[in-house]
Amino acid sequence: TPAEARTWNMAGSDKGWPVILPGNPELVWLVEGGVDGLAVQSLYHRAGRGAPAVMVSGGVRVLSFLAEPKPETAAMLRGAKAVWMARDRESAPGIQAASDKAHAAQRAALAILLGEGGARVRTWEPPKGVKHMAEHCAALAPREAAGDQGGEGAAGL
Repeated sequence: TPAEARTWNMAGSDKGWPVILPGNPELVWLVEGGVDGLAVQSLYHRAGRGAPAVMVSGGVRVLSFLAEPKPETAAMLRGAKAVWMARDRESAPGIQAASDKAHAAQRAALAILLGEGGARVRTWEPPKGVKHMAEHCAALAPREAAGDQGGEGAAGL
């Protein structure tokens, strides 16, 4: 299917090692793709705020980095004071329902990893008409250049 064709799932790759973009370790964002991670950090930089640490899951259906975390992954998430999970807005209700279910599974695995007293976990969803964080970041750039903060602040988060 077209959705599967866009998914990077290379044979032999170990998604238990999420890509990590360094930043403030007290604030960790979980995103699906690397471009989304760069967008999160760009939004923080454009707002004049220190960039958060970002962990790239490799997709909403990937659980290995949470269910059987590598020591570095577990330490990063357990050391955070806040964790944001960025969601995507899918193009069709059936795809969105499957994505919502997979996101709930990731959130449940994260809750188990963090345990009681762990970081506060929040969810970010793109505005209507926007697919994901990278598209949101791109949409804000012309408004910011014109001096419009859109009521959200420069970070748009």
